[in-house]
Amino acid sequence: MFPKLRQRLVIGVAFLIGAAAWQLAYPGLCPAGAATGLVLLRGGVLVSLSAWALLLLAGLPALGAGLAASAAGNPLSGLFVATAALTTLAWRGGGIDGWLWRPSTPGSYAGLMVECVIWLALLAGLIAAIEFLRPRILARWPKLDDGEHFGTHLHFALPDVQALSAGLACLLVGGGLALLLVRSSERAQVIDGLILAFMLGGLAGQLCFPQHNPVAMLLSPLVAGLVVYGWTLFAYAGPAGAGAGDASTQFFRAWHQGHLPGLALVLPVHLASAAVCGVTLGIGWALGLQGAPNPKHHDDNQEEVAQARS
Repeated sequence: MFPKLRQRLVIGVAFLIGAAAWQLAYPGLCPAGAATGLVLLRGGVLVSLSAWALLLLAGLPALGAGLAASAAGNPLSGLFVATAALTTLAWRGGGIDGWLWRPSTPGSYAGLMVECVIWLALLAGLIAAIEFLRPRILARWPKLDDGEHFGTHLHFALPDVQALSAGLACLLVGGGLALLLVRSSERAQVIDGLILAFMLGGLAGQLCFPQHNPVAMLLSPLVAGLVVYGWTLFAYAGPAGAGAGDASTQFFRAWHQGHLPGLALVLPVHLASAAVCGVTLGIGWALGLQGAPNPKHHDDNQEEVAQARS
């Protein structure tokens, strides 16, 4: 995935730019200053909208840096840069505990599902931007094309059956491992567990269903989060029997006894950052194991650049 030193330097610089921009925005995203978890749908409508607007504004340098990394290397490089930079923000924000200690819990998982859908849309938008702008950046700055950096030619499009199968494999393997690896809401366990679980999920998906459109795999962590959030919301929707207590009592009893699934202990920002970052690493690892690409893939890139120039 990173075959040349120059590309590694580009990725490193791009990561630092993206991480610095989001760290500067952190006080506005978490005005309380406490590590209680980064949840943007909080308070009233105006508060939530201002938080998302600040996140997107601060994310513009990360987007630009990611596009540069994608143009200078594998298309996955840009997603890796953006999600790795976002992981630093998720780490600073802390775990889910501060969100769960609310009177509406477990009903608060409905808000997490909505936020998960927003992150899903933003990730899809980033993928579309990379696919659209990458050949145009190379047309504008042709020196980024050194003739060797493309690797296996990937493209982002609506998934076909093979790509959907890879996404399902990534979801099942990554989500299943996350259920085992994430046993508490402590941020180190959450982030490390998600990266490892979905790295292996991306590896399994690409090896079992080799293809060049990884969109379904990249979106699978957020889909897994939606499934588990929905299950948690309805599993603790009311009393389970005499003396069981209300929904909140059942939920917190399960939390303290360690019976909640691991993905119920993570926030949407953790899935959009650490989990997706892990998928990019797994796919890159699999592409390396699958060997050298067909030289025609480089010709495909040249055709895209020529079309962008015209």
